[in-house]
Amino acid sequence: MAAPSTIIRKPYEAVAGALEEVGRQLGFAGKVLVQIPAALRPKRLSVVFALMSDITIGAGALIVGGGMIFVIFSMSFFTGTEVGLQGFKGLQQIGAQSFTGLVASWANTRVVTPLIAGVAFAAQVGAGFTAELGAMRISDE
Repeated sequence: MAAPSTIIRKPYEAVAGALEEVGRQLGFAGKVLVQIPAALRPKRLSVVFALMSDITIGAGALIVGGGMIFVIFSMSFFTGTEVGLQGFKGLQQIGAQSFTGLVASWANTRVVTPLIAGVAFAAQVGAGFTAELGAMRISDE
């Protein structure tokens, strides 16, 4: 049988660890909130908006060809095409290929395409952040 101190210590350590993690997260959130006014000072505001624009839309998006909108459109288009083709093949095996439009329209609009668009958007934003960090490192910012 375990000693009474062990029985008491294990739940205490679990609760203490959870509270410590919550404290760390709240401390980080507090630091972020404290630094927001410094980031939004008028002299820095234009830089903040320029960085946000470059990261989300892409630097020179009109020149390059649409930035992330083209990436999301093309990924969604090809994924939707694949869902339609695979839906037809699967339904053909049971003799219900006439329901391909129903399955493809439901799967594309509700499940697959929004998921792919989210992945493409996250990848585009991540690549934008990486490019900005690389540019800042090169110019010693």
